[in-house]
Amino acid sequence: MSTIIFWAFVLGTYFLPGIVASARDNHNMVAIWILNAFLGWTFIGWVAALVWAVSKPASSRPPPLPYIAPRRPPPLPYPMEK
Repeated sequence: MSTIIFWAFVLGTYFLPGIVASARDNHNMVAIWILNAFLGWTFIGWVAALVWAVSKPASSRPPPLPYIAPRRPPPLPYPMEK
């Protein structure tokens, strides 16, 4: 019984970045799972996947530009009388 608990803990820790990415509905979830599956055995790959999983996704649209009121054209001169 303790062996099952041990391996469940080990696998849960190993796949923690993928679990976090799934829970946060990260848009790169599949890539994080793949990175974790293939490079998670290295500490650097596991940390990179975890950081990627908890990072805030970049906004897909640029920030809005500040509003600048349009300039009024100068008034037209009155026509000269003949």
